[in-house]
Amino acid sequence: MINSTNRSGLTLPPTAGLTTDSPLLGPRYSIVAWLALVPVLLPPRELHIDAGVNFTPGRICVIVLLIPALVNLLFSGQRTSWADFFALATAVWIPVAAMFSKGTDALFTAAGGESLEFLGAYMVGRAFLWHPAALRNFLNVLKFVIIVLFFCALADRISGQWIIENSLASFVNIVPAGANYREGVVRATATLDHPILLGAFFALASALFIYSNMSTLSRAFFLLVCLFGSYLSLSSVSLMVWCMILGVYLYDQFLSAVSRRWTLFWGATFMFICLIVATTNAPLGWIITHMTWDPESGYFRYLIWNAALERIHESPYIGFAFSPLNDDILDTTIDSVWLASALRFGVPMIVWLFLTNLAAIWPTRKIRPDLDDAAFLKRMNTGFAVMLLMFMFIGLTVHFWNYMWVYWALCLGIKTSLRQNLAGNKG
Repeated sequence: MINSTNRSGLTLPPTAGLTTDSPLLGPRYSIVAWLALVPVLLPPRELHIDAGVNFTPGRICVIVLLIPALVNLLFSGQRTSWADFFALATAVWIPVAAMFSKGTDALFTAAGGESLEFLGAYMVGRAFLWHPAALRNFLNVLKFVIIVLFFCALADRISGQWIIENSLASFVNIVPAGANYREGVVRATATLDHPILLGAFFALASALFIYSNMSTLSRAFFLLVCLFGSYLSLSSVSLMVWCMILGVYLYDQFLSAVSRRWTLFWGATFMFICLIVATTNAPLGWIITHMTWDPESGYFRYLIWNAALERIHESPYIGFAFSPLNDDILDTTIDSVWLASALRFGVPMIVWLFLTNLAAIWPTRKIRPDLDDAAFLKRMNTGFAVMLLMFMFIGLTVHFWNYMWVYWALCLGIKTSLRQNLAGNKG
């Protein structure tokens, strides 16, 4: 991400001997895609290395790819963007806030790990996975991952237990986590840490499949796999997001001839929010309670928000790191990535995170006329934008950790480079 005199596009320098169009780079794209996505199939609770710092599969893959990503960014000719600045600010604020809250030991514990995961995954996506060949490899690996996750989730439902979790826990000789049930039915978790994370992954992936250049039949197939996968997790917010992604896509297609369709879309969204504010006593509570499977779960999340907002006021700038909060609710669960991050690392951290997403999805004013495979890149650019918007939306009632935190940052990096490439590398 260093300024370069090469302004013609995102290509490797002549001294590298290859351009991004070279077929010799195909294997590299494939390896990066596998290393970036396969950790979702490796349960971090059982398959991690404890060396003082917890090295999960996702974290290990980020570390493996980090140096090559930095080298590639150094020589690729990419210019820095606002998203780079905000992503760096997010990653720096996490350990700094934790250090002020808990001392220098925080740099080598969970805070340092979360920072490394976020910035490292962002750089990997930024460096490697924006080019058409890389994106096609990414989609192919994602299809494989989705199919594997679906059958693992189906096995959970049929067996009535978390079969992957229990099998691996027995193999490494640890106590398995108790399965999560809803309405007397096991909530599938497959290889992720929690059913709601599994549902979120299925729902978010549907944004990329629906905007891909696969055949209509293939897109419909993978959309249905994502729908049923979300259902197996019994996560209402995931099903809601799947429907929202389908609705956004249909809106985009039916009004493709209307140049101002997204202005109209955001205007309608703003008016809907204003309507909620004007007609409900607790707008935030209304939104949260309508994102859940049952009213009891929604009410519990509303209690979480009320309790968390009170504690955030006590330390708004640096948070409490990972210290106990002496609260029966907050010390049990914090079902929101925005609340959990603000409580741990302060409000500035979530401001930087929000701005990273905003800078990545901000629409480009002009598309390069000479861009190769422009139609595919434009579709994927929209798909990643929708996915990131859904990440932020789901985050109101879901906390992302381990691989899902890595995946969010990875997609932010991909989207930032996609946006630059479409705009002609203007930053």
